[in-house]
Order: sequence, then C-alpha cells, then structure tokens
Amino acid sequence: MKKIFFLIVFQQLSLFCFPQSDGLNQYSASEVEKITNYIRDLERKNLLANPSESITEENKQLVELLKESSHTYTDIYIIKLFKYIKELENKDAQNKLLVVTAETKKKEDAPIIKKAESIAEYPLKEQKEIDNFEKTIFFNRRSDTLKEESFKPLDSVVTILIKYPNLVFEIEGHTDSVGSLEYNLDLSQKRATNVMNYFIAKGIPAARISSIGYGETRPIDTNETVEGKARNRRVEILARKK
Repeated sequence: MKKIFFLIVFQQLSLFCFPQSDGLNQYSASEVEKITNYIRDLERKNLLANPSESITEENKQLVELLKESSHTYTDIYIIKLFKYIKELENKDAQNKLLVVTAETKKKEDAPIIKKAESIAEYPLKEQKEIDNFEKTIFFNRRSDTLKEESFKPLDSVVTILIKYPNLVFEIEGHTDSVGSLEYNLDLSQKRATNVMNYFIAKGIPAARISSIGYGETRPIDTNETVEGKARNRRVEILARKK
C-alpha cells in the first residue's frame, strides 16, 4: 500500500520533470502526514539494521521542515526530500537482502545438535503453561512497574521454576514501536529485570535467572494496529541449558 501511495504522490509531483513557474507546491495535511510516517518507518528500519549508523543533520532538517503548518514547499526542497526517500528505500532493500542471505546461510550451516538432557526432560506442557502465564503479566503504561494482577501468574511460574532446579531461565523483555529505539530498549530491560527480581524475592536463586531487553527489535506481530502492538508488548520466560 505504501509503495502504491508513493507512486501516486510521485505522479502528483510532476515538478521533477516540469517545475512550476513559481517554484512553490501546496500539499494537504494528510499527504504530508503519510510522507512523514513513511520516512520515519524507513529510518527506524534502517537504524534497527544498522545501529551504529546515524541520520545526518541535513536529512533531519529535511524531515523537520515537513512540520511547516502551511505545507507549502519549494521545488528544490521536494526534490531533496524524495532523493532522501529513495536513499532510504535502497538501504531497506539491501538490509532485507542481507537478512534473507544470512538466514539461508544459517540454515545451511546449522549442525544437528542434540538437546541437553536437562532441557530434553523439560516437558513441553510446562513451557506452554509459562507461555500462557506470560500473557497475563502486565505493567503500568510506559512504565516498568508490575501491576498487582500480575503477581498471581508470576507466582504460578515460580512453582514451575522450583520444580526444575537443574534448569536456568532467561527472561526477555519486548516492547512495541511507540517511542525511540533507545527508550524501548531501556524499558524492555527494566521490565525483564523487575520480573527476574520478583522471582529472586520468591526464593529462586539468582544464578538460575538472567534478564535481557530487546526493545522493539523482535516483534511477533505488526506495529500498525492496536492489537499488534499489544502482542509485541510482552515478557517471555524461556528455559535454557546451563
């Protein structure tokens, strides 16, 4: 849909080939909003794929100018903006190709590894129970504070952890895409750590539990809908071999 939208906008921007005489172009608020969201989405994807890469000041200013209330832009500005969009689209395509290539190589090179005995003895039924309890672990909005209704399912998980003293567990924190990458990474780590600390307070040895935050980097659903975002805001508790 986004590609189709930009083909339409590109056609409207005939100034690329036939600039208007006054050099100014007027666009609706909805058109500008769609363009802004599209650029932000591409920037976010590129930063996720290349965390060390930063957005140049020139490109930041290009996008900032979209906030102009008049939504009137010069020919030169529009040309620069769409060059930047094309640059981001090319990077996005390259990143997708690298992911596909890496995944293919990973499958080809992956050795057949027998599960450790301790993990093999861990019933799938127990992990499914933990998966269900995870869905009822809630935090206050944009906070790492556990809600009171989360304590009961967490206590049920503690019972399972006690049942398998030879296993270690990793607690993963995940968020949706609302907010900056840095904010979401920090929030997910704090939430995972709070769950870990809850287990430790209930008597689970600290050596058996670890926590890590992945922020918005591992979504299990789309971030374009309310339901999808809700699924992406989660904590996962996984058994690991020592």
